[in-house]
Amino acid sequence: MIKAKRAIIIAANILWLGITFYLLVKPDDGQPKRFDFPGSDKVAHVIIFAIMSSLINILIKHFSQLNLKVIYTISILAVTAFGAVMEIVQLQFFTRGCEFYDVVADFGGAALGCMLFPITYHTLRKLNRNFDNRGK
Repeated sequence: MIKAKRAIIIAANILWLGITFYLLVKPDDGQPKRFDFPGSDKVAHVIIFAIMSSLINILIKHFSQLNLKVIYTISILAVTAFGAVMEIVQLQFFTRGCEFYDVVADFGGAALGCMLFPITYHTLRKLNRNFDNRGK
């Protein structure tokens, strides 16, 4: 069962990384979106990167004995660096622009993911216990 949990954690991180990459490089069709409002792009960045940060926190916590402060530092730095690199990739290789405030929103999302991590982790552990006890 432990190997299955590890595989799920790794797969979730890889899947979210792929989804995030796709969302950041897909061409913008220029059409107004259903939920388009001023700053909606930044809100999307915060949400996407908060989820990424939470998943990375779970990954690091599961595979290491590091304390939360170190885990949060690694997570925020890695997620923000990924966001910054993706902005450069968008500019160089795709028909998207490079915006400094997207990186700021990415950082904010990474920090938000860390702030919400204790709740997320507790909820996942509780769901896992319920799942494990279901068959008994």
